[in-house]
Amino acid sequence: MIRYEKIFYKCLGFQTHKKYNKPLFFYHVPKCAGTTVVVLISHLFKKFHRLSGPLFNNNDKGEQIAYENYLNNENLIHSSNLDFLCGHLPFEIHDKIKNNYLFIAIVREPIQRCLSHYSWGINRGYYSINDDIEDLFEKNKLPKNAMVNQFSGIGLSNPNCDKSIDLSLNNLCDKIDLLFDINDVFKLLNLIISSYDLPNLFFQKQQVTKNKIKISEKNLNIIKKNNEKDVILYSQLLKSKVIKKYNLTKQESRNKKLYLYSSPDLLVNKQKTLILDSKKIGEIEKRLIKSNYRIQLV
Repeated sequence: MIRYEKIFYKCLGFQTHKKYNKPLFFYHVPKCAGTTVVVLISHLFKKFHRLSGPLFNNNDKGEQIAYENYLNNENLIHSSNLDFLCGHLPFEIHDKIKNNYLFIAIVREPIQRCLSHYSWGINRGYYSINDDIEDLFEKNKLPKNAMVNQFSGIGLSNPNCDKSIDLSLNNLCDKIDLLFDINDVFKLLNLIISSYDLPNLFFQKQQVTKNKIKISEKNLNIIKKNNEKDVILYSQLLKSKVIKKYNLTKQESRNKKLYLYSSPDLLVNKQKTLILDSKKIGEIEKRLIKSNYRIQLV
């Protein structure tokens, strides 16, 4: 039930004098292009770990949330000298690892984020378009105010409380090193590969929803009601200009010979993701163009 765009994106990096030595920690906000980022970055670092599990408890799944997964493996994680750690993790984890990582996150306009989450759940078969959407929120199949509750630091114990917005805003402003909007996700990828001297990227997006769901005015209003705090938070983030807007100069000669190729549906050497040199990438580009794919430099 997932389709992939007939577009391959090409990140060549930017010229930057900012270099990072710390390992990366990625707060994966649901439906904010996180899967694409994780797939790409995880193949570029030697020691990587993704903490599996959802962000919040779900009554039907009964799956262990990512934070519980962390608590059960805390000693192992801290002793593994990881280069990259990620997952659908709440801010409750932050004080446990705050001195060890460069923290990054991607946010998104809340109503669009929730609509994407809703469509994703239907396409995955987690619920049906015939299910009552208010009931989905009440049962946490569709999380309320996902961003506020992820970054407040009390989202697990006291979700949707009045002080959650200010707590989330302060945490995102003061404790996240690189905060990007989903519209600038390619800039984030370029910044990472440049600042860590990693290979270029040649990839398709991951988890592009096949069918967009038509939303009635009634259901849209229910979505807005259940994301009111996220809407306020996002507005304040834009107003405070904490979301990064990098205008960097393209760097022509950075790692020109190596690329990370990543495609969920067009395998090379029977692999979805692998390192290739520029000659091989050039050959693939020619075949893609003949098959009506588009190559977009980002």
